[in-house]
Amino acid sequence: ARVVGEVGLFQEKMENCRGLFEQYGIGDVVTSSPHCFHTFSNEYPEKGFRVRHYAQVLRELIGEGKVGLKNSSKFRVTYHDPCYLGRHNRIFEEPRDVIRSIPGTTLIEMTHHGSDSLCCGAGGGRMWQGKELDGEARMSEIRIREAHATGAEILITACPLCLIMLEDASKTLGLEGKLKVMDLNELVLQLLE
Repeated sequence: ARVVGEVGLFQEKMENCRGLFEQYGIGDVVTSSPHCFHTFSNEYPEKGFRVRHYAQVLRELIGEGKVGLKNSSKFRVTYHDPCYLGRHNRIFEEPRDVIRSIPGTTLIEMTHHGSDSLCCGAGGGRMWQGKELDGEARMSEIRIREAHATGAEILITACPLCLIMLEDASKTLGLEGKLKVMDLNELVLQLLE
């Protein structure tokens, strides 16, 4: 709400969340969305709770031996850094560490990765806007082409908005059967021991 200009609505929802967290004694918040991670981490003053993205939790659980992953049968994957996880909050290695911990999986980096990663095109409320702001090529299509060029079989992301944008671009470009788009937690779930 805040990103698209609804500051009053954001403040109302923030106060509602803080009230619920206090009421139920919530001390830890784990997000699936990098946008929520960013909001809770950076836009909630005096929050009184710890915030982590699920990729951080997965890396911790795998590192402690609490989650085991079976051999992937030699998956070749590439990873798309969501803007609000990577560039905005500098979380680059945690998702990659999870991918690298999967036996038999090879991580192939795209030309633009880490702090130089490209946006999927959904940020800043763009996901809900019509085609009137699209240029010659959509960001999601540029990103899918770059992922496909790596030769990877699977494109992994750790953001539900990126997942939607990249899946849509894969279909639009006719790459649906050539490059599977998955969320990191989907891949981990598939390979749990």
